[in-house]
Amino acid sequence: GEFIEKTKGLGNEIAGKAKTELGRATDNPKLAAEGDVQQAKGQMAMQLKQMELQAQSQQAMRDHAVKILLGGADTAG
Repeated sequence: GEFIEKTKGLGNEIAGKAKTELGRATDNPKLAAEGDVQQAKGQMAMQLKQMELQAQSQQAMRDHAVKILLGGADTAG
């Protein structure tokens, strides 16, 4: 689930950074570019997961508010 997706994103970011640095150190622009792309992929995956979690939380709050307004929810919990 959530932890695995975030871990994959972080893994891509770290691996990409390593590729970028190795490519620069060895004067290999192709490897450096691949690393840049992999870093971006990892960052985007983590941001997307964060946005999904925020959307789920907001939807849960809206659902709860509707229940309260319609008188069908216990306001204590």
